[in-house]
Amino acid sequence: MIPSAYNNNMQPFQTAAYVVILNEMVHDARIVRLDGRRPLPVAIRQWMGDARGHWDGDTLVVET
Repeated sequence: MIPSAYNNNMQPFQTAAYVVILNEMVHDARIVRLDGRRPLPVAIRQWMGDARGHWDGDTLVVET
């Protein structure tokens, strides 16, 4: 997610199991799973990565 000259809006969504960051420029969605599941196998690669997150107090920690 790189800043650009226009359409640089981002919209976050949150549920109990996911945080999603929707990027308006190219309609990409960064999906961060919070449910503790294991990362995908190394042979499976996704465009926006395989993000896993957890809360540390009020801070969302994301590992990609």
